[in-house]
Amino acid sequence: MKKNEGKPQLSLMYTSFMEEVVRVREYGIKKHGSPEGWVTTSTLEHIDSALRHIMAFKSWLLHESIGEELDVESGLDHLAMAACNLMFEIERKYMDIKNTENVWDKVEERAMKNYEKETKNE
Repeated sequence: MKKNEGKPQLSLMYTSFMEEVVRVREYGIKKHGSPEGWVTTSTLEHIDSALRHIMAFKSWLLHESIGEELDVESGLDHLAMAACNLMFEIERKYMDIKNTENVWDKVEERAMKNYEKETKNE
């Protein structure tokens, strides 16, 4: 029997949430050109962005004529945009990546590990 105690039950994550956040990631990568470029954005910038998206959605929710359900620039869900910004900061905390001079070394090292895993599985 497999020992799953203490491991996160990832099936509890809603598919709709993951799909919306992935749409935001795809948009961001297309716009900015790098899947790991987020690490150069400060934590405070991500938090500010998340809060702006939440407030835009809240304004729309309470007063449809003031806020907006979707982000005007991307056409994507404000809550997914906020979630993506928060995801970056959870990842930064989890990976202990700080905005320091060696951040690109850490990103490159991580990318190489991912590449090696993918090529082994082929």
